[in-house]
Amino acid sequence: MARAAASPIRAAVMFAAVATICVAVGMDILAGEHASHSLTVGLIAAVVAAIRLRLAGSCRGYFASLSGAIVAQPALHAASKLFPAEPDTVAGHAAESSVSVAHVLLAAVVVGVVTGAESLFLLLSAVHPLARLVCLIARPPAPRGPLVLRRRPGATAMVRRFVEADISLRGPPSDSLAAA
Repeated sequence: MARAAASPIRAAVMFAAVATICVAVGMDILAGEHASHSLTVGLIAAVVAAIRLRLAGSCRGYFASLSGAIVAQPALHAASKLFPAEPDTVAGHAAESSVSVAHVLLAAVVVGVVTGAESLFLLLSAVHPLARLVCLIARPPAPRGPLVLRRRPGATAMVRRFVEADISLRGPPSDSLAAA
């Protein structure tokens, strides 16, 4: 039961990790960066994604913020390359490095989407059936062998209005009764 409940979270973590890598490298390529820079950004994003997958579910806010920080620089650089500043207003090197409010807003939207990718996936998986299919695909394999429920020997179950309680530990220890 716990394994089935954890699978949408694991799938959301996997989606957010892959989205971080793809957006960081894609934005870096769109910005026209050198291949070694794109490889470095991709490698850093992959390391963070691997740690994020390893810790699946814990430190969610930390990894969301870290993913946003990884994507921020390539997103801003790609926004400034794709939508250059007006050539009349600035000239020379200033035109190449000029950043307007539109560039910052576009980069902020990209960073916001990457930062909230895990939560967005969980929201969509609750609503959309295709996302549920992805959760089923990303579900870890079921344990092998039959599932055996163990009970302590000598435990008796008392059923009281839909609640099952273990009453074997109530009362004096059984050794003190035998000695008396």
